[in-house]
Amino acid sequence: MTLSREQALETLQTYLVAGERLKATSFLADALINNGFVQAAALFNDAQGKEIAPDVWMSAITTIENTPEGSVIDNVLYSPHNCHLMGVYPNEEDDEPEFTYSIGLWYNFQHPEILCLGLPNRVSGGLINEYAQEIADGNAPPLDTPLDGVLADGYQLQFKLCSNKAKTEYTCWASWFNGGLHYPVIQMIWQDKEYRWPWEEGFRPIQAQPLLT
Repeated sequence: MTLSREQALETLQTYLVAGERLKATSFLADALINNGFVQAAALFNDAQGKEIAPDVWMSAITTIENTPEGSVIDNVLYSPHNCHLMGVYPNEEDDEPEFTYSIGLWYNFQHPEILCLGLPNRVSGGLINEYAQEIADGNAPPLDTPLDGVLADGYQLQFKLCSNKAKTEYTCWASWFNGGLHYPVIQMIWQDKEYRWPWEEGFRPIQAQPLLT
């Protein structure tokens, strides 16, 4: 049976007040898995968990540390890049590009998550990490502006704000972490070998970099 938020809050608070730490930890671990980090943290705070039994929160996170969800949370909280990188490789029969995106920039810095389509994940992941460090240092990249100095041979990058399609079809783990679609995403856009942008005539290959703006 799925509990409403009010029921979940009442249940968790009952466990906490009664000193039933194991039940509270298990309940909170399930909330982390099912509802994401941000919603679970809000539930714990609203249940006055920090005042009643602050150790339960870290116990719940430790409980799921060997799950995919736990790995995401660990990187968002403790990675030197302040985010988790999610690389996605479509099936060979799908005519879709591989893509990489960040999870945690919105949580840590109130900066949009970064999504890059069409570049090898090792390349796009390295670029996202570079910009994550810049963001941590207070130097967020501007939108709609060609940027030099990151790629070799004079190639440029550009960031544009994405529509909700990016969140529903691509950055699904970021949506899980943030507990919904109430976070922004920007697309990191690259030029082809002839220095053309995807919106310019002749860009190749077109299917490698769909625009989600």
